[in-house]
Amino acid sequence: VVVDEAHVVSHLGAYFRKKYRTLGMIHTFLLQGTPVALSATLPACIRNNVLSKLQFGQDYANINVGND
Repeated sequence: VVVDEAHVVSHLGAYFRKKYRTLGMIHTFLLQGTPVALSATLPACIRNNVLSKLQFGQDYANINVGND
């Protein structure tokens, strides 16, 4: 499962796409594969919300290639 513009899951969630509510559940049913959430605008507070809604575990990798 790949979610691009993952910040939308936090900001608009089910209001934008009703199926967004089921993404976390789908992730738990997959037996293999690595879920990916991508965004160019994902500050820590929103990232934590997205990780929770998508049911990512504590062992996720955060790759920041920002321009700071």
